[in-house]
Amino acid sequence: MAQVKPVNKKKMSGPSLAALIVCVAILLGMVVSLVLSSGITVRAQEGASSENFEVNGAMMSYFTNSYYQNWYSQYYYYIWLGYVQFDPSAPFDEQYTDTTKKETYYDFFKKGAIDNVTKILKYCEAAKADSEVDFAKLEKDAKDYAKTTIASLKESARQNSMDFPTFIRQNFSEYVNENDLYKAIVLEYIANDYSNTMYQRIYDAMTDERKEQYFKDNLSSFISAEYLYFSLSETVTAEKVDEKKYEGGKESEEYKAAVAAAEEKAKKQNELNKALDREFIEKLAKATSAEEFKRILIERVYGTNFDAAYETAVKGFAKDDKPSEEVLNAFKEEVKQAIIDAVMDGKANIYEGDDAKAPENATKWEKAAKDLPKAVITKLNSAITNATKTGSYTLSTEAGKFLFGGVKAQYGIEYAEGETQGTNAAVGEYFIDDKTMTEAEQKTGDYELSVYYVTKAAYRDETMLRNVGHILFKVEEKHDDTHTHEDTYFKTFDEAKAEAEKVLAEINATAKDGKVEKEVFETFGNEHTHDSNVFYEHVNKGDMVEEFEKWLFDATVVGSTGLVKTEYGWHIMYYDGESDYAWREKAHSAATNADITTWYEALTYKVTVNEDLFKTILDNA
Repeated sequence: MAQVKPVNKKKMSGPSLAALIVCVAILLGMVVSLVLSSGITVRAQEGASSENFEVNGAMMSYFTNSYYQNWYSQYYYYIWLGYVQFDPSAPFDEQYTDTTKKETYYDFFKKGAIDNVTKILKYCEAAKADSEVDFAKLEKDAKDYAKTTIASLKESARQNSMDFPTFIRQNFSEYVNENDLYKAIVLEYIANDYSNTMYQRIYDAMTDERKEQYFKDNLSSFISAEYLYFSLSETVTAEKVDEKKYEGGKESEEYKAAVAAAEEKAKKQNELNKALDREFIEKLAKATSAEEFKRILIERVYGTNFDAAYETAVKGFAKDDKPSEEVLNAFKEEVKQAIIDAVMDGKANIYEGDDAKAPENATKWEKAAKDLPKAVITKLNSAITNATKTGSYTLSTEAGKFLFGGVKAQYGIEYAEGETQGTNAAVGEYFIDDKTMTEAEQKTGDYELSVYYVTKAAYRDETMLRNVGHILFKVEEKHDDTHTHEDTYFKTFDEAKAEAEKVLAEINATAKDGKVEKEVFETFGNEHTHDSNVFYEHVNKGDMVEEFEKWLFDATVVGSTGLVKTEYGWHIMYYDGESDYAWREKAHSAATNADITTWYEALTYKVTVNEDLFKTILDNA
């Protein structure tokens, strides 16, 4: 039998084997990276679920990133200023939300995201279970909205020369694809729509008795008093005693005696300071008017405000450019009364016209001296602004009892045990608060004196709100012919006015007895306005621009019309009558929000959340 000659197999060398292993590892790494970047592993996991609705891991990533991005946008300015300590590039679990270091930002964002998705699913369940809701139609509307939204996002991606998957990853989450985005938007729409439905349902069912009770239960949200306030606490501390100078150090009797002497000296000095400050505080308190209070105040703070303005004005001046102390003090005294009078008269400067200019060939100081009074006036105005206060109802402080002592009796509310019924402070009345110090503070004579001078006694906003319709003919003077949605804006105010007058004539032609029907005005408004709304309800003073508001609060006849020019263009106005008192409308809205919260907390729908996903999601947020 012939023997089969064995084939000689050549062994692979060590370097070749190593190279092969490296290549395989690279290929495996590429495959794993591709799988991870596609979001398959995250999408395959359950993110959250309720009885009828599911959120996969990628959708949970979308909801979590949305919560994070909304928070970051809201607080970006405060982060930039340093008021909120947060670094988006650093790990969230190594940063804390406050100085106590009890909660990391990872825990904070995780909790917020869980609450957010839980609320979405509970609202969806409630909508599906609500017999008054056509859920099939709501779901169809949600799907239509999602399709429209995605189409709009695709157009944004195209305009940014970006493929849509990349656009989604960059704007929402690296784990999200188009289908995830679509399904998440559908759930958001259903939840938001039903939230609005429930709000309107509860709002419409609100009784006057419920509004009144909410007001009584939340006085601090509705009752205010206005006053002028000034506080003094110009204390000195005891001179520090060097223990090294005494044999035996802090335990020696000589050291203890020296400390006691230093404290006694500071205490006596503070008692002198307090007596002088009390004299000034009482002078403020006994002012015969708010104007006199302000004048007394600015006369006192004039010096420090002048000095601060001066230091700013001559910053960078060479020594020879600055005035002598004698010249500076003379100028400071020379302009004092004129500056104070200007502040009281609401003027921005003591100079006018040519008098405000420095002479030719003026020195640096002469130029600065012309600008200095204006800067001082700005600072003094700031001092008055800081002294002008509005306080909310409270009976927990002596000042609060002074301002609001009679509020509960005024509105028929029972006083809590230990509360003393008083009266509300009237305009021109004052309260001097001599703050009680601790025993340690009393040893050094520390003190704080404050005065409250009432300018408007305790009140609730009894303004009668108004309803208004308007048709805006918007002016966009820097009109760009490439715009699409702004094609109908007017290029000049004259063009806008001409069209507004034409439409107003058509509207007024329908009037009966000088009044236009609301439905007629609304029809014209829907056809012509450049604003998102034709009608606004519950408008308070200060809500609208000045010209718009003046017309509205001057109107007297429901159904009357008019023309108003504002910075936005020309408006055809329609007076739709009064609605309710400002305080009661505020109570209406606030009570509705409170009742919505109560309703939501009573929902028993179970939502399960996969908390293990959040580490992956937030590490890539």
